[in-house]
Amino acid sequence: MNNIVFLLGAGISFKAGMPNTDEITHQVKSAKNVIRAENDAYYITSPEFERQYFLTETYIPRVQKVIEFLVSNSNSLNYEELFFNTYQIYETIIGNSKHFVFNPSFQMIEKKLAPALELLPGEDIYTWDLKKLFEETGKYIADIVRSMLFKQDAAIDYMDFLKEAYQDDTIGEMIICTLNHDLLLEKFLIEKKISCNDGFELINDKVEIWESGKLFETCKTRFLKLHGSINWFSFPHNSDQIDDYVVAKLYPELHMLDVQIEGLDRSPLPNHPLLIMGTGNKLVEYHKYIFFELQIHFFFSLRKSEKLFISGYSLADLWIDRMILDWMRNDTRSRIVIAHHDYEALLESTDSYFRETLMRWKEIGRLNIIDKKIQNVEWIDICTAFDTIRKRVTT
Repeated sequence: MNNIVFLLGAGISFKAGMPNTDEITHQVKSAKNVIRAENDAYYITSPEFERQYFLTETYIPRVQKVIEFLVSNSNSLNYEELFFNTYQIYETIIGNSKHFVFNPSFQMIEKKLAPALELLPGEDIYTWDLKKLFEETGKYIADIVRSMLFKQDAAIDYMDFLKEAYQDDTIGEMIICTLNHDLLLEKFLIEKKISCNDGFELINDKVEIWESGKLFETCKTRFLKLHGSINWFSFPHNSDQIDDYVVAKLYPELHMLDVQIEGLDRSPLPNHPLLIMGTGNKLVEYHKYIFFELQIHFFFSLRKSEKLFISGYSLADLWIDRMILDWMRNDTRSRIVIAHHDYEALLESTDSYFRETLMRWKEIGRLNIIDKKIQNVEWIDICTAFDTIRKRVTT
């Protein structure tokens, strides 16, 4: 068994010009050039765009008041923390607070957000309450992320180690797992003619449908987007079953109202991409839609492999970290290579227990570091790093 799992985070996309956390957070807080369209979605437009033809002035000021409220105690919150706080309050409002220890004072929140709940002249057709405010804010943050990450001119041209691994006859299976929402890895895989199974079935030249069980099919390369994608949408199915839906992947990104799929209703429900964002809420989100099945495949991919290569990942996702811990504990042959140009700084982003465990693995020779940025990493570097671990373990 000579299988390898690649776990790639957002850091691999920065060299290609993708926005970082600070840039996305700034856009979320500023709402610069953002419109709210009639299809229930938010978009970033050019400054000269005719904003008055949309529902922008009804929604954006209210969403901004919620953002201002959330950052009033800590302006250092990034967009994922803002999303988590929004999600937590919304879930509490609708009665799902059992997932959280947070119990907000709704009287205090209503008082703080009173201006956002007032109807403006001509708005008598709308009603605003806390549920709608925080629901809209969650949609707004997710749509800003989608808009900022949809860059058709961006490309990853510096990850040829994936192509070389694909062409390496000594590799049994390679499983490419990413926490990214953008489409850069997909673009790279297509351009490099790396055939892979991502769980979706092509039904026409623009739409693919998630097929449960497809990832179990025999193939050399699997591609798992563990946190969703900016071009994944949930469509209601034409049946009488409750919560019956399919997940569609749209290429290229289509205007949702233009999507026609046989057997499906026309518009996605909800009308926003399927993304896992936030912090503590991820443990709940991993059990929704197709994410639970993806997590199962990540778990078994690790169990079938002895090698895990990590790059661009902050080591700050509790669920992902725990699966790595479980894998390392259950097979003493398991080993990890991390590519990062500042490993000590990377360790500071994870929790103390995982940090100490990583330090211990490095000390006993089960973890190796490639002190390079991802754009400078070659397949030979990865192979050498794993070989060095094996020699240390067997010595």
